[in-house]
Formats: sequence, C-alpha cells, structure tokens
Amino acid sequence: MRIFTVASAVLVAGGIALACLTPAQTGVAQVQTIEVAKQEWATTRYKQYGNWESICETRTHEFGIQPANLAGPTQERCYIRYIDVFNPTEAPDTQDGSATIAAFVSSDEKGLKVDFGIDGSMPFQKVGVELSREGKSVWSIEDDCLNKGVCSFTGPAASALVGVFSDRTADALVMHIDFTNVDGRTGTRNWPMRPFAQAFQDYQRNIQQ
Repeated sequence: MRIFTVASAVLVAGGIALACLTPAQTGVAQVQTIEVAKQEWATTRYKQYGNWESICETRTHEFGIQPANLAGPTQERCYIRYIDVFNPTEAPDTQDGSATIAAFVSSDEKGLKVDFGIDGSMPFQKVGVELSREGKSVWSIEDDCLNKGVCSFTGPAASALVGVFSDRTADALVMHIDFTNVDGRTGTRNWPMRPFAQAFQDYQRNIQQ
C-alpha cells in the first residue's frame, strides 16, 4: 500500500521528494512512544510557539527525580509536541468524552523521530492527515496507521518531514486532520504550522546544550 500522497514530485518547501517514504513503525503498541510526559519526569526547559511546545525533562533512572544527596544516572530528554484535545461529538446521544490528536518530534538512535498519534479511546471511524501549502496539498498519510494508534517516522523520512514542516517561505502552511465520527459525522482540525520552525530551532538549541 502506498503510504504517502505527494502533490508534486518535489516539494517546493526544501525541495524534498517524499514519495518513497514510509512509516518506520505502526501499531497500537507504539502509542507509548508519544505519551505525554509522565510524573517521574521533571520539566527543566519549556517554551511555547503557537500551539507547539518545546520541552526538556530530566529524571534519575529507576528512582524518579534525583534528590541532591542521591547519586545515580540522570536521564534527559527533549522534544516538541502539538497536543490537540477536543470533543469530536456534537449530538448528546453519541459517545461522551474528549479526543486527543498529538504530534511529537524527538530523536532516537537513527536521528530525528516524528510521531502522529491518537487517543486509543477516540470514537472515530476514520482519521486522515494532510499538509497544505498555500491551499495545495503537499503531503498526506493514506495508511490507516492512525486508526491503529500511531504513525511513526524515523531516519531520512523524519528529517524530510521536519524540513517540510519548517517551511518559512509559504504564506500559509496548515496541517489538516480530517475525521469521521462513529455516527458518520465528519470534521476537521486545522493546525497552523508556521510556528513549527521556531519550535524546532529551540529544540535543536536544547539538544546542543
């Protein structure tokens, strides 16, 4: 199955061809890779650019946050994220509760890592993601990995996506998340992507530090 639809062979933003890129990992088990920071992590740096957040956290391995008098290996992680929480249902007789769609950018042993994920309890029949540049589609996910929980990209695929998301030459850059509820109603969440470039620059500064 072809994972990506690309409006042009080479994207204007960064001149990156994405037609050959595929998710590195998919499946419900991977939802854990995009979980919001757990309590044992202490936030050390935080900045917000639009709805994109740049965050660094530390913890002491297996001991929670390290007290000053406790020696032990301290872990640090930095990432950026966009967390969109909303009520996908309008009729009172449909499933109650909020839905969450999130995107994370972090690093692993292969380099950059990009995750798109949804709350496992989200009452959706279908979810689709599309990036538009000045009203024209330049990238989308056609695979049903989001309906399974998460779509993850690593290595060159992640680097290419970050390059496209960081486009500052476009007058309009928007991520559209289209969904269909369990009762057949459709809706769209629109994420402004212009602040992403600043958030990613801050992430890079944090990694260098």
